[in-house]
Amino acid sequence: MKLLIRRAGTFDARAIAEIMCSSWQSAYKDIILPKELARHTDIEARTALFERLIFTGTDNFLIAFDGDKPCGVCSFCLSRDPDMDGWGEIVAIYVIEDYWGKGVGRALMDAGISGLRELGCSHIMLWTLKANARARKFYKKYGFHVDGSEKDSGICGLREVRYRIVLN
Repeated sequence: MKLLIRRAGTFDARAIAEIMCSSWQSAYKDIILPKELARHTDIEARTALFERLIFTGTDNFLIAFDGDKPCGVCSFCLSRDPDMDGWGEIVAIYVIEDYWGKGVGRALMDAGISGLRELGCSHIMLWTLKANARARKFYKKYGFHVDGSEKDSGICGLREVRYRIVLN
């Protein structure tokens, strides 16, 4: 595998949407009800959303390629949580299932944290579904710790848990 990670532009919005939708369908098939999962994985709607987010600069997006094949995405920004002022936030990391366990997620996390360091952040947080054992294991292995905060995800009553890490 020849992995390249670069900052995404609006022209990458469809590839980002395809990665996100594919990843959701794989990761959440046993967590989110099929009808709800289908509603959240509409590629056209997600493409429009990502075009807008990239254009406005609301989030920073990184896209990973294996050669010329898009295989993962990371988005990050300054924390949106009022109690985490000055913290960085990893908003999302999505990797196509064929690339799970091959280092793409770790490389995207490294790149996202590097981007947050450039924004002046030395403390990073993220939210993930409480029921997503695979993601939770990944974040723990990376060095993140649950901080005790939970919230409603807005999806089928599922809860999210917050993780944080202090960088050296």
